Amino acid sequence: MPHQKQHLLPWLLVPLKNKTEIGSGTSFGFFDPLERKVHCLKLSDPHKGMLFRGSSHGWAVHIDKNNSICVINPLTGVQVQLPPRTKFPDVVNYRADKPGNEYGIRENGRRLVTVSKDDVRNYLIEKVVLSSSPDEDFVAVAIYGEFARLAYCKRGDKKWSLLDRGGWSDVIFHQQQLYALACDGNAMVCDIHSSLPKMSALLSKLRKDLISNSYLVQSSVGLIMVQRYLSYTSEIIGVVDSSSRHMYNTSSFRIFKLDTNRGEWYEIQSIDDDMLFLGWNSSFSMSCKNFPGHTGNCIYFTDNNLVSHYQGLIGL
Repeated sequence: MPHQKQHLLPWLLVPLKNKTEIGSGTSFGFFDPLERKVHCLKLSDPHKGMLFRGSSHGWAVHIDKNNSICVINPLTGVQVQLPPRTKFPDVVNYRADKPGNEYGIRENGRRLVTVSKDDVRNYLIEKVVLSSSPDEDFVAVAIYGEFARLAYCKRGDKKWSLLDRGGWSDVIFHQQQLYALACDGNAMVCDIHSSLPKMSALLSKLRKDLISNSYLVQSSVGLIMVQRYLSYTSEIIGVVDSSSRHMYNTSSFRIFKLDTNRGEWYEIQSIDDDMLFLGWNSSFSMSCKNFPGHTGNCIYFTDNNLVSHYQGLIGL
């Protein structure tokens, strides 16, 4: 590689517009912001319809059109299988011979509903994060289902186990512990490596208004929470029928630092030399001091607003 490891900025996974010209045979590439080039690395058979739902420790998590889940090292092509979507706690049965109604799902004691495998793949897995590189023993934690529940599996497991019943916005591994942020601003912690992991309350609720996403990030100042605010607009695109297109844009962020002694969040106005990277990846930060020409106290983010996608909205 042209740069030492400590001087590498994260590469952004991007769709390729001209696969033949790039010459990789894949639908995806990686944009290197230092060299401003797109690299084609070893992902997988592009015809399997890969959908990405996370990245941790340099490995990407993807789901194919049959809802198999694996983590892949894009530099080496090495893959590690995780239990498939059919082995999540909400799945009562799976019928491959029922196109459009393959999954029988029950959540929170509700009646059994049938869901297509495409909808399950597209909308019912939010994010998967890893405790460590799959080269080692690791734990994978997924935010999944209509109610954003948590499930986990350890290396070699055949199924996903329920960790908590729902309402989660983000999860992160920090100092060998799993931290989870609820959609209402509550935070919990868990020793995920124990034989029977259990979530424990960490903080009281923090009021949230008109926020699409919240993220947990390990930064130079400690564990922080980033709240992302969206604004919504519409524009007329139909000349004859006056049809409109609905869009959203990220309008602002608020950042809170965890006070571990008091068990409270308090708002901060600066992250100093840190650069934050938010999205479907396991959120993280880097110092700008190793990257001449880059400034700190900034946020790089991608779109991971599944709810808006489901409603037909577009934006960033």
